Amino acid sequence: MIESFDIETININNRVKPILISLTNDNNLLHFSSLSKNSGKQIAEFFINNARGDGIYYAHNLTFDFLIMLPFFVSLNYSYKTKIFNYMIFSVEIIDKNGKIKLQLRCSYKLTNLSLVSLGKLINLQKKKFPYKLLNSNVFSFKKIYRFHFTTLQEFNEFNELYADFKTTQNLFDMKKILIDYCKRDSLIVKNGVKSFLKVIPLINNKKIPLSASSIALQTAIQFYPKLRGGYSTLYNEIFKMAYYGGRCEVFGNLLPNETALHFDFKGMYSSCMQEKLPLGKAIFVSEPHDFNKPGFYLINFTHFTNIPVLPIKINKKLNFFVGTMEGWFWFEEILLAIKYGAIVNKIIAGLIFDKYEPFLNEYVSLNLSLRDQGFAENIIGKNNINLLYGRLGMEGVDSQFLI
Repeated sequence: MIESFDIETININNRVKPILISLTNDNNLLHFSSLSKNSGKQIAEFFINNARGDGIYYAHNLTFDFLIMLPFFVSLNYSYKTKIFNYMIFSVEIIDKNGKIKLQLRCSYKLTNLSLVSLGKLINLQKKKFPYKLLNSNVFSFKKIYRFHFTTLQEFNEFNELYADFKTTQNLFDMKKILIDYCKRDSLIVKNGVKSFLKVIPLINNKKIPLSASSIALQTAIQFYPKLRGGYSTLYNEIFKMAYYGGRCEVFGNLLPNETALHFDFKGMYSSCMQEKLPLGKAIFVSEPHDFNKPGFYLINFTHFTNIPVLPIKINKKLNFFVGTMEGWFWFEEILLAIKYGAIVNKIIAGLIFDKYEPFLNEYVSLNLSLRDQGFAENIIGKNNINLLYGRLGMEGVDSQFLI
């Protein structure tokens, strides 16, 4: 069951203090607020006592919300199992002293790759405004609101329009009531946005909900090519890395007279490249192959003196296009292109050759391109699936878990 929570905090003497929680429980939208010395512990107790037992609770910035609440859950004798990648928290299990999971927490941003504003658009529910400059120890009071409390005039006007009913005859706003309303709205956006998002994920069994947008991309692709679950040896993976350079990205442009280019982009580069032939299947290491007739990566010694060299060299993780004689691992098509423009291959030292070379992602790309025309959520998922699969396939196969 998809549920959600949101926590509001204030900063006192450079310490972040939780003062409000909003959480869903089936059709109920609950909240608890406190400015007391023990507000964090009180909020933690309220969360555990009022959360749905079988619910998966999403927060839109789980890394922040969990780390803020961590010491208070610890003070209540709970332990934690987390999934973390690149210092970002994707999921948390909060466990009691008997080993029972009391709360399952997930990150809605990592799942959807959408801001709260965009997630609200998905379900036609507007994210509300709050003047964060007023988040202090006096936040639960009646206050006058001025333009300088907001970054823009538009935000100031939107606030006055949204909360006209929260104002007294003396033009004082009930800030506690407004903050609670703001926090509840975020909880509703997360819960209903995630539910709506999950409904349109193609070819995925929602009984095992992915943790991230890139996981959605990978699981969808696996439906078309199950062997993506596998992998290659550590040695082969190191060769892949050595042969991965990216490419030249200079923009020489074709500007019209008196035209200025501020941004240059190619539309659909990921999808078009993914529909080309790609290496797959069994990889075989070969010493001193005779030519480049088979698709694969080759370690070569080469010389070129062209004005715009095709083959790069990495030095201190930076890409350099030098002239002269060098060695490196390259994809066979890049080598053939370099030869076309004047490079000379002095020696083929080794090769990593594939037995298959097919456009095996065609169906995957076609599915996601067609998905993008079907609605707002579908467009986001289709775009994510196309853009994120490439990076996901290049990730290390590491699943780090920490028990605190």
